[in-house]
Amino acid sequence: MSSIFLRSTVVVACVCSWLAGCGAAPPPTAPAPLLIHTGTQVILPAHSPLRGSLGVQALRSQAIAPQLEVPAVIDVLPERLVRIVPPLAGRVVALPKTLGDTIRAGDVLCVLDSAELASAYSDAGKAHATLQQARLELARQKALEADNISAARDLQAAQQAFDSAQNDARATSDRLAQLGVATQAASHRRYALRAPIAGRVVDLSAALGGFWNDTAASVMTVADISQVWLTASVPEREVGQVFEGQHVTASLDAYPGQRFSGQVQHLDDLLDPTTRTLKVRVALNNPDGLLKPGMFASAQFQLRPQQALMVPDSALLQIGLYTRVFIETAPFVYRSRIVVTGRAMDGYTEILSGLKAGERVVIKDGVLLND
Repeated sequence: MSSIFLRSTVVVACVCSWLAGCGAAPPPTAPAPLLIHTGTQVILPAHSPLRGSLGVQALRSQAIAPQLEVPAVIDVLPERLVRIVPPLAGRVVALPKTLGDTIRAGDVLCVLDSAELASAYSDAGKAHATLQQARLELARQKALEADNISAARDLQAAQQAFDSAQNDARATSDRLAQLGVATQAASHRRYALRAPIAGRVVDLSAALGGFWNDTAASVMTVADISQVWLTASVPEREVGQVFEGQHVTASLDAYPGQRFSGQVQHLDDLLDPTTRTLKVRVALNNPDGLLKPGMFASAQFQLRPQQALMVPDSALLQIGLYTRVFIETAPFVYRSRIVVTGRAMDGYTEILSGLKAGERVVIKDGVLLND
């Protein structure tokens, strides 16, 4: 047995001597690891260059003034949009104002030659003539009754006729007043439609010489867009952050770089059941008419200041379906943790859950710890 061991030792010695004579190097040793993973922890050994690369910051709660940005559209104020509907039929004989014209309240927009107007004047004339005759008859019956000449029933009949004529005359006068025409006019056929508000003609349906017989359709539309509404659609979960008087800034694709400011004037009482949004109305001054109804916009609501935990966006790692950060639990010892994020503001993101103030978070090159 000893002779076998001796022969083996000699063979090994010879092989080693032969390899040394051939200049062969011994097998290389494995490099030291840069990261040591122990369960959910990551440890940086003393020789790891990552020790000088990682950036760590302690979290603290800070006051923020977040903004809520939602889609919006420019609308006309309801009280500043009037559809001009003629109260009677007639032929269009004049159009002093046409599409795009600027108008003042009281300006004549359209003139109709109307047989209905002539009929209204005729009815008023007949009613007042009947009233005058009834008044005279009543006075005569009172005189006869004072002299005991006429019967009491004759006086009563005259009084009833007078009352009826007076009601008819009042009704015909009210009809002329409703049409906006004078009782005594030079022409009983020409009817002038006047502007109830100042603004511009934004729609025109009538044509000179055409006969207008639809008293339910508008001849033209007048709108005042010196002030408009920014109608924003606020998601249901953000409704509690919006209030009347709140400052709002609007931006439009039509005017890059420009901002339009206003305040919340009205919050709708009903939520849209389809989109789960609430309409919020913001008044915007529009003296130059740049804001056209129907334009799409983006509304930024300035929310109330609040305390929040904010981390740099560089600290957030999207790993699978979750957002994680690495926290330092001891010098050069780190652990990943799932967090729930909130609003993003100027390179920082709000942390809703998963972290607390005072914890140290890796904010630079944290992705290297995930290797």
